[in-house]
Amino acid sequence: MSMRGVTCGVPKEHCSGAKLQSDMQLPDKYHVDRDQAFKCMRRYLIKILGYTAIGPREFYKEGHPVLVLTKKIRYGGELRRGKSSGEVKVKRLMPKLRTRGLISG
Repeated sequence: MSMRGVTCGVPKEHCSGAKLQSDMQLPDKYHVDRDQAFKCMRRYLIKILGYTAIGPREFYKEGHPVLVLTKKIRYGGELRRGKSSGEVKVKRLMPKLRTRGLISG
């Protein structure tokens, strides 16, 4: 398993990502790349929340403003390897210093 990943912003019960093993305050699941995280959010908006895709990144729902996801290459919150303390090697993921926004609108 790679120790890098991307969070998608989808609630864990609807996320298609892998289970995260971390002691940090992070979402419970992550994706291996930005494209997978983007697809997870797209699926969530269409199938669960009832939005209609009106473009590759634009979504519309009656009575709501149009949502625009960021570009795939910028989508999601990046995770990086965590630090170990002492002799115990702890595998954990932490947010990168410059996380990017999930949805702009």
